[in-house]
Amino acid sequence: MAAPFTAMSQAIDRAARTSASSPDQAPDSSASSGDETSWWSPPTRFVLESIIGVLVFGVVAAAAYEVSTGVHLLEKQGVDVVIAYGLRLAEYFLFAADLGLFMRFLFKSFLRTWKAM
Repeated sequence: MAAPFTAMSQAIDRAARTSASSPDQAPDSSASSGDETSWWSPPTRFVLESIIGVLVFGVVAAAAYEVSTGVHLLEKQGVDVVIAYGLRLAEYFLFAADLGLFMRFLFKSFLRTWKAM
């Protein structure tokens, strides 16, 4: 899962380095050596990673919603109470894990952006 984010981050860094160095600068000038990124690169990366994170969160939350819908249908058909509780527990665990990992992802992305600026 980290591979798309890494590839996206590398592409943003390449674009920032390319736009930071202009072709009309002399080779001996004190321009950046290509290691520095422009000021907009970290916030742009944060926004893109946040959008991707929201989309992934939405997909997993939709799965939790579908489990909830399935549990309601099974309860209407008279499934055993223990099975219904087990499925409901799985639904809550899925949503809680999704929310916790989403918040952790956003926090770590924010910290990475803050350090890069």
